[in-house]
Amino acid sequence: CHDVDAEGLTGEDAFNKEFIRNLNKVLGIKKREPSADKVVKLVATFVQVSHELDMQALAKAKAKLVDTDDVFSAEPEMDVDTVSSRFVELLIKYLLQGFQAKEKLTRMRCCQIVAMSVTSLGEIDEQLYFDLIKKLTERIRDKEASIRVHAAIALSKLQSGEDEDGGEVTEALLSLLQHDPSAEVRRAVLLNIEKSPSTLPFVLERARDVDPTNRKCLFLKVMPSIDYHLLSIEDRERLLAAGVNDRDVNVKRACVRMVGESWLTFAEENLLELTSSLDVVDSPVASKVMQALFTSYPEIPENLQFDNDMWETLTPEMTFIIRSILEYYFERKDADQTDKHLPE
Repeated sequence: CHDVDAEGLTGEDAFNKEFIRNLNKVLGIKKREPSADKVVKLVATFVQVSHELDMQALAKAKAKLVDTDDVFSAEPEMDVDTVSSRFVELLIKYLLQGFQAKEKLTRMRCCQIVAMSVTSLGEIDEQLYFDLIKKLTERIRDKEASIRVHAAIALSKLQSGEDEDGGEVTEALLSLLQHDPSAEVRRAVLLNIEKSPSTLPFVLERARDVDPTNRKCLFLKVMPSIDYHLLSIEDRERLLAAGVNDRDVNVKRACVRMVGESWLTFAEENLLELTSSLDVVDSPVASKVMQALFTSYPEIPENLQFDNDMWETLTPEMTFIIRSILEYYFERKDADQTDKHLPE
């Protein structure tokens, strides 16, 4: 962009001005248009790719400055002020003005672009950071659910700057997760809020969410990445009880899939290890979970082998597994498999 515009701007300044001018045409459209949505995504993609290219260039420049032969040389400091970082900062500042727009679609598009671009901000000045949080916190109270969704996503990406115990951003997101009337907003928070000891109890509450998609989302997309060892036995029991007793069959399947694919993986594919993490003696739900697990993954009971020594050193957990397998095959009237799992 080397040409001089009417105001005498060149290069970066001229590009920024022209970019904003064209963006305004999209932000001002007063109805839902697929073409406008595509432009919004294009803007976000442009920001992300520009940031990635600048980071790659900085990494290469940094590598050249490092004297690999001098083990005592300090790591060189690099100026992170790049064309893309300056552009993103300018774009965010401009879009924040649109957060107060009268037209709901203008507010939504501004929030959407910010949500998609905020991870490409890099280091920003403190004033912009707090201004961004302030404006987004206002938008999560917007009367339009679609705007609250994008504001919540953007806000969730600013959590890393807070203390581990949480802060203003985390509290705002937890409030949405618990009280927002829109299932989509609650789902956006559920998927994006940082999972920590302070937020996990509120995340687990979504097993009782009134929306079945949110309940399914918890078991299918959120919990599989969380090691079940981090949960107390009581929390595991409540979570499994909510899942296998859910009135929606898809939620039940999601819960069983979580156990069969995620929890068993964390247990190193050891069913006894997994069973030891449950209160099999007093649990009102363990037996139902095991039957559902065997039904969905019949190869699990088929591949279990019990040697004679095991029968002489039975533990409550092992006894529970044997009983569950025998009940599973008894219900299916499979005498061969039943005999296979009994001692000679």
